[in-house]
Amino acid sequence: MINKLKDEIIHSSIEINEVMVGADVVFVKMTESGKVKPTHLDKAIEYSKTNIVSLEFNKEGLITHIRRHHG
Repeated sequence: MINKLKDEIIHSSIEINEVMVGADVVFVKMTESGKVKPTHLDKAIEYSKTNIVSLEFNKEGLITHIRRHHG
């Protein structure tokens, strides 16, 4: 984890594709893309992935769980 902090982030973005709202949960479908140069490699890596994040809320409206579901 500490070594990840040394990576060079050239470009990073998140695009929200879709949002579904329930009584006590929200699902966000998003596309993450970027270009990163890890310290252990000589060249940069480009990536683009679609993931789903779920946010669960309690009765006070506070987030109780955040889960990342790989798409």
